[in-house]
Amino acid sequence: MAEVYFDEFVYEDIVGDRVSVAQESDFTLDVRFTREKYAIERHGGWIDLQCAQDTLVMPHKATIIPLGINLRVPCGYETIIAPRSSTCLNHGIMAGNSIGIIEEDYCGNLDELGLIAVNFTDEPVTIEKGLRVCQFKVVRAMPEVHFNLVTDMGSANRGGYGSTGL
Repeated sequence: MAEVYFDEFVYEDIVGDRVSVAQESDFTLDVRFTREKYAIERHGGWIDLQCAQDTLVMPHKATIIPLGINLRVPCGYETIIAPRSSTCLNHGIMAGNSIGIIEEDYCGNLDELGLIAVNFTDEPVTIEKGLRVCQFKVVRAMPEVHFNLVTDMGSANRGGYGSTGL
């Protein structure tokens, strides 16, 4: 049985391959393991995810590292997946698209999460099963936005890119 850590609470409510994770609020996140179950741990404001199987990433190529889970977030929310800094520093890979956005409707049984990894070294890199490779956070989805066409922004120019001290 996998333990799910969320803040100071531990949840062991597993029915089949489905885990319900709840915080103090009414917010619930459904998790389904597509492979072996593993502990989902929260560190600060993010929750770590592990590599679900040994994955070879060839030099200067991109590969999807399987994370072994599906998520279902409540309506009006989405998930941001970002690499852990140690993945880049210690293993020579980085996320191919900086971050991943998982929208609320990406929640079918075959919708396994993955990390697009790019090996920027000159050697093949094996990412071992169980390695914490990325992290995720659940955020509110952007509300519907309407655009108003204007001819002048009505503010002083700040100087362009890097004007705040790059």
